[in-house]
Parts: sequence; structure tokens; C-alpha cells
Amino acid sequence: MLRRTQIIAIFTVLVTLCVSAGGGEKFVLTARERPIRDFLDEVAKITGKSLLIDPSVQGTVTLVIPGPLTKEEVWEVALGALSLNGYAAVERGALVKIVTKEKAASEPIPTLPETVPSDDEMITELIELRHVAADTVLESVRSLLGPGGRVAPAPGNVTGVIVVDTAANVGRIRAMLERIDEKRATWPSR
Repeated sequence: MLRRTQIIAIFTVLVTLCVSAGGGEKFVLTARERPIRDFLDEVAKITGKSLLIDPSVQGTVTLVIPGPLTKEEVWEVALGALSLNGYAAVERGALVKIVTKEKAASEPIPTLPETVPSDDEMITELIELRHVAADTVLESVRSLLGPGGRVAPAPGNVTGVIVVDTAANVGRIRAMLERIDEKRATWPSR
């Protein structure tokens, strides 16, 4: 018969093997109409990120997550919850500012291809156009922007548009503009 100390030792080894085999420590996040500030406090404790939360950040979060998450997955969930509530995370070194998407568009945010961001992270990207003038696509792009997203023609001799929005939305806009630009190149000239 196994003694209690033997059972504890076996359990400790199994947990260690599960954690190392599973790619790291896992965390359970729960939220049902939870105040967003309490949720962010838990996210900060799990991820080790230092969050500076704008006073305008208010509301609640409801999550339905079927299982435990890694630290990276917890951060992805947090970015998604922020985005759904009209907020964004702006990383500045070791500090992460939590602000409205409108404020995030004015903050120094990552530009592509410098980083590979999460889908809900606010980014800035210059999308170059070879066959279409920027002013002809601005209205179409504006209609695709999310809350707090911005678009402007590229300055100077660069032909293109500068888009500020979530990485997922910028990717969608880039794909649309690439197709328009490609189609324009194949249109017969008159």
C-alpha cells in the first residue's frame, strides 16, 4: 500500500510532467458580467504584465472558456475582450496602456512588418498601391474601419494609404486593397 508521502511525490511528478509536456503552466479564466478592471487585474497577475488603465475604461466582461489557458492565451483573450468593449492595449516597453481605441490610434503603436501582432492589437501599416490612386480607395477603406480606426493617404511620393486599426482588420483591408490593385493592373486601357 502506498503511503501518503509516496502518493504526494507521485502526484508532484505527474503534475510536473503535465506542465512541461503541455507547454507550461495553465490558468483558468472565468468571468460572467465581471467588472473589466477586476478582469484586467487578474490578467496582469497571470501574465506578469504591468497595466496602466485609463480612467475611461469601464464595463463588464463575460467569458465562456472551456479549459485552461497558457499565459500567452490569457493575453490573447484579454486583447479580444478589450477590443469587444472598445478598448485597446498599447505596449510601451514593460508597460501596457489600456485605452479607448480612439486614443490608441493616436498612441505610438507597432508598425508592420516590425512586429507580428495579435489579431486584436492596434497597429499602423502603410499599404502601398501600384496601380490605384490612394484617394480613389479612401472611402471604401473608411467603410471597413473598426471603432477608433483611421486611414489617410500616404504622404509625399509614396502611393498608398496608412491604416490604423486592429491587426485583423488591417489584414482584411490589406487583402482587399491588394485585390483591387491587382485587378486594376489587368484592366484593359482605353
